[in-house]
Amino acid sequence: MAANRLTLTWMNQAKTLLSDGKGGYEWVERDDPRVTEVRLLDLAHTAGNAKGTPADNLLILGDAYDALRALNRIPEYSAQYRGKVKLVYIDPPFNTGQAFEQYDDNFEHSVWLTMFRDRIRELARLMADDGIIWVHLDDTEVHRARQVLDGEFGINSYLGTVIWQKADSPRSDLPNFSSDHDTLLVYGKTPRARLNRSERDEALNSIYKSPDGDPKPWFDGDPTAPSAHRNQTWVYAVQSPITGDLMYPAKGRCWATKQESVLAAMSEWAPYELRVLDDDAKRAEICGVPVEDLRKGIPALMLAVPLDEARQYAEERKQAGIWPEYILRSRGTLGRKRPQPDTGSNTRTMWFNTEVGHNREAKAEIKALFPGTTAFATPKPERFLKKIIEVSTQPNDIVVDCFAGSGTTAAVAHKLGRRWVTIEAVDATVKDFTNPRLTQVVEGEQGGVSIVKSRQAPFDLPAGVTLSALDDARKVVQKLLDSDGLDVDRDLVTELLTQMRTTPVKQQIWSGGGGFSALSVAPPCLQVESGFAFLRDVDSVTFSRYVAAQLGYTLTGRRGLTAVKGRDALVVIAGMVDDEIIHHSITLLDESETVTLAGTAVHPASVTTLASLRPGSRVMKVPDALIKRSKVVR
Repeated sequence: MAANRLTLTWMNQAKTLLSDGKGGYEWVERDDPRVTEVRLLDLAHTAGNAKGTPADNLLILGDAYDALRALNRIPEYSAQYRGKVKLVYIDPPFNTGQAFEQYDDNFEHSVWLTMFRDRIRELARLMADDGIIWVHLDDTEVHRARQVLDGEFGINSYLGTVIWQKADSPRSDLPNFSSDHDTLLVYGKTPRARLNRSERDEALNSIYKSPDGDPKPWFDGDPTAPSAHRNQTWVYAVQSPITGDLMYPAKGRCWATKQESVLAAMSEWAPYELRVLDDDAKRAEICGVPVEDLRKGIPALMLAVPLDEARQYAEERKQAGIWPEYILRSRGTLGRKRPQPDTGSNTRTMWFNTEVGHNREAKAEIKALFPGTTAFATPKPERFLKKIIEVSTQPNDIVVDCFAGSGTTAAVAHKLGRRWVTIEAVDATVKDFTNPRLTQVVEGEQGGVSIVKSRQAPFDLPAGVTLSALDDARKVVQKLLDSDGLDVDRDLVTELLTQMRTTPVKQQIWSGGGGFSALSVAPPCLQVESGFAFLRDVDSVTFSRYVAAQLGYTLTGRRGLTAVKGRDALVVIAGMVDDEIIHHSITLLDESETVTLAGTAVHPASVTTLASLRPGSRVMKVPDALIKRSKVVR
């Protein structure tokens, strides 16, 4: 890391936090064998058409760190998810100093930061190069989280910050501010990440006109751009063909395109020539540099004919229509055509609750799904997650949320045709909320975004008039009518109001289908006491799966073999590796294969025997070999 880079430090930053399985955490050194232990994922049940395979949608019960490590390192899962996740949305505990029924939200800062950093690192490994992560926070930790994310992804991967208006009314029970918003920090895995453009709002399109008859509507925009000090050759005078005045960019700004383009456009209005003026002081002031540092000799665009003649040229050109990129406004100043985009709109950073919902709407959705239960303190509305998913992914992309809560992210992803993995640490939350909710989604529940509500006009609206504008106009006219502010035929106005009324329209986008597998993070097989590590008592099947997971071998159904990695087969023995085991294992191999024999005990002669019979093969004693491996692999 560069010596001059701003970094965030905190207590125990070099250590790792491990879940104690009881809702708490334990600080351990990074070379502790448990840090890199890969916990197994056990199948609990399936729902819908899921087959219990790693390729299914996955609901995982367990600590996020353990579950994410398993997805990254167990070959069956890493083949499906590592480097392939397009969207990560996480809503981690905000560390507000409160304790909610469903989760603990009262971590000391160093605990929160370590927990956050370690999970971000595992999530980053899952993300595709063009993947995007949205981190949902309030004001408590957002400034520290931003520095952690800068450190993990790099400042060039920062895409932006979104403000969500989560409240729909002020609170009067607080000492100072009534918090209206949450913050979402958005990063790409690499600078390749790009958000999808949204469908254009009718209100946005209404600003684009075509007064010159141009087939592509446009609006009159600023003809200048920032960074005059870096683009001094783009700072110069342009003489108006209407007034004869010299027009310069504002202080700190320059013309928006190279001089050749500006000259070509202005030459359509009148004859122009390039002429160097004695205006270095003016240009230096605009550029914000001393005159001696100014790039000198940049010519101005000056009229090549008398002003009266230039004005006549300009008027004739205006009447001809389809004006050039740089346009002349009525008073002779410059504007610039900004064409209406063809491919929708960029996502804006201010999300109002009228568009994506608020906390009260989200609580109503939870109560509708689970009547008689207490809703989460800060649930998220389905419309809110719908927007995040739609601007970040395409159908069949993978979405991950490792703080599932009630399961909103997975529920919306499922309805929108995305694959998903969601993780929740609290058993009661999964049992009471997450699992039942996702089961209802598979069965076709009709809450949230299952039905899209919109409005429909009773007639074709003229260009520039939107549905919302029509509704607003109707409300204004009705208020004027009610207040006797209109001296008109009241029956006629009432009929007009009736014809202006928009009607609600519902479109069902989800009717059920798909499925998911419910998994649980298995208890640790490794136990550390008094500085010594040993394996807990487990059955032979679990033992074989565990060893294969730690070594990165893929389980196989071939008789007698546990797993494979390339052309090397793994045989796990819950006992001693001896000559008999070696000879038998070799009979199971193809001619080009080697074998790794892993046993809880190893006969002294076995290494020599195996090397002579099948060169390139190896014998290892577990857990010793696994523990040594865990100290060097990170």
